Amino acid sequence: MSISWSPLLARRAPNLHPWVKVDVNQIWNTPGVIYFGDGAPSVEQMPIARLRRATADAWEEASGILSYGETEGHRPLRELIAERMAIRGVEVDPRNVLVTCGSQQGLDLAARALFDPGDVVVVEGPTYFGALQAFDAYEVSYRVAPMDEQGIIPEQLAPLLVAEPRPKAIYLVPTFQNPTGVCLTPARRF
Repeated sequence: MSISWSPLLARRAPNLHPWVKVDVNQIWNTPGVIYFGDGAPSVEQMPIARLRRATADAWEEASGILSYGETEGHRPLRELIAERMAIRGVEVDPRNVLVTCGSQQGLDLAARALFDPGDVVVVEGPTYFGALQAFDAYEVSYRVAPMDEQGIIPEQLAPLLVAEPRPKAIYLVPTFQNPTGVCLTPARRF
């Protein structure tokens, strides 16, 4: 007996798909090629010895490491984040800090809180495919703001912001933009 799952899925389910179909192992094993596609540092740059010590220390303490912990993230880490933000002039209560498991979770949470089906989002052209993947689940549409070697072009962004329907959000990566690596110049950081 064959079961059809289609009637049980949300209507947006057919639109959820991987964005990049690349054999990463083939790229990694190509001499002279440095793969930046996943946004992770090279293994050679990771502090493996320090991570081993931290893991060993965590197992020594063993208090609560096998539970989920606080939903918002480890409180001492949230307090440290709040302290560092205060140094930069941003006062925030650690209770209002949410630690995510990477940018994808943060993008999904932001999209879940902000976007309704049909909302318009302005993105850089090109933009981080992971953001599109997160936003697509919430059935938004896009307007693309062109970029050059200085980042998003303000003169070409302006008309997109006043067009109807008015955009709900602008998504951009101002520092080391993915995939271009461009940094938005100080003059364009409005």
